[in-house]
Amino acid sequence: MNRRERRELKRRGATDFAPRRANGAEGQAGQTISAIPDPVGNPQSAVNRKVMMELTAFAGPIPPPALLAEYEQACPGSAERILTQFEEQGRHRRRLENRVVWYNVVSGVLGQVAGFVLFLTAIGGGIFLLYNDKPVEGLGSIVTAIAGAAWVLRKAEVARQAELAAKRDQEKRR
Repeated sequence: MNRRERRELKRRGATDFAPRRANGAEGQAGQTISAIPDPVGNPQSAVNRKVMMELTAFAGPIPPPALLAEYEQACPGSAERILTQFEEQGRHRRRLENRVVWYNVVSGVLGQVAGFVLFLTAIGGGIFLLYNDKPVEGLGSIVTAIAGAAWVLRKAEVARQAELAAKRDQEKRR
């Protein structure tokens, strides 16, 4: 009830215009606003007004069957278009997911190959330096390459274990 309606009720001499539950039932939508006296002056005949509100909601790309039927009734062919759009969106999403997975696999393999080539190059360079009477530089190159590879492998193992622990915690919460 807005301000103008309340003023009108007061002007007419309404005795009670506070909102109340319809029929006094719990969980039932609606309000009864009552006690507008009869213009003739008969206090027994009051005018009641009932206000009802309904909210319908759904989650997901496809509406429930009843609502889909209403769409079809309002605009013939709309239900078929909605279902076709849902199917096309699903195909598109799966195609994108396949591309993402494929690119992740390819980039992972390329990263491992590039790392292995760099590792072999550093080891080969160290052996070359040892062969050419540069023992400090050669050993430094070999030790640095091995230490770098060990550090990367250890960091990857720690990340894997952290991810596994996070998944276990998530499973426990369910």
